[in-house]
Amino acid sequence: MKFLCVPFCYTSYLVGMPMIEVHDSLKRSVAKAVSWRFFSVCFTVLISFLIIGSFAVAATIGVIDTIIKLFAYLVHERVWDRISFGREEETHKE
Repeated sequence: MKFLCVPFCYTSYLVGMPMIEVHDSLKRSVAKAVSWRFFSVCFTVLISFLIIGSFAVAATIGVIDTIIKLFAYLVHERVWDRISFGREEETHKE
């Protein structure tokens, strides 16, 4: 079995079989968005704290930033999953 992996769309096929595209599920996209935001909020809070000097204000900024950017990333991810730009199709010759 041969696998051709491209961002957000995984294509696999068996020799002589038609290509099958499998897209990321909404659940996977949400999990990726949440995990990314976890790491991002840590940096946002740290930088805000270093600039402002108040952990309470820095945490508030981090929470607001996370809520907004979580949904923005999810929308961005789902839109790009539907765009074929930059995806390469491999043709298999027997």
